[in-house]
Amino acid sequence: MRHKAFANDPSYEDINPEQTSNWLQWLRRRRIDSALNRVPSDFYSRIWRLLRRYEGLIIGGQVLHRNLTQEMTTNEYKFALTVESVLNKIPDPEYRQLIVEVMMVLILLNESHTNLSLGTGFVNADSVVIRANEIFLIDQKVLKGDALSCCCGEGKKGSCGGAYGICRHFYDSAPSGRYGTITYICRGLVALIPQLREEIECSVV
Repeated sequence: MRHKAFANDPSYEDINPEQTSNWLQWLRRRRIDSALNRVPSDFYSRIWRLLRRYEGLIIGGQVLHRNLTQEMTTNEYKFALTVESVLNKIPDPEYRQLIVEVMMVLILLNESHTNLSLGTGFVNADSVVIRANEIFLIDQKVLKGDALSCCCGEGKKGSCGGAYGICRHFYDSAPSGRYGTITYICRGLVALIPQLREEIECSVV
């Protein structure tokens, strides 16, 4: 099942399950996409519009403040460079790409639900990734998944050495699908901001 906010967005098409069969394929793909600064269509102008609704976005411990939208226009190249600079301060490309996925979820929620309020303060993308990973590990334990050999095994939390303490199996998950990273990011948002439960259609909540 696709998330309602993503239904009409070409940036996140459904993934062919056959593409996810190779171990580390998605981890490698995230590293490559991030190293090449690949982002979805109109990403920076959409970040600009998102930023107008909040005090700021916390990304990799860095803060993008709302006042940037007063200093720069939506399509201004300088704004895109500012956002890119903040993202590039994250040393691990796979984590950086998960942050981009969080940003896209927030962007699409903002575009699909114009009256939706997450409050007017700071939105912490790092907290969303951390919570999404925690929910992923809970599922892995229940389903006896691959992460039992590392991060959700008894006394093994973080043992796989994934960047920022995020399980390598989470990094290696496809974005879409019942157990994809986008689903877990949505669930992470719902866990952190319960009022989103009615607005996000996740395949598992």
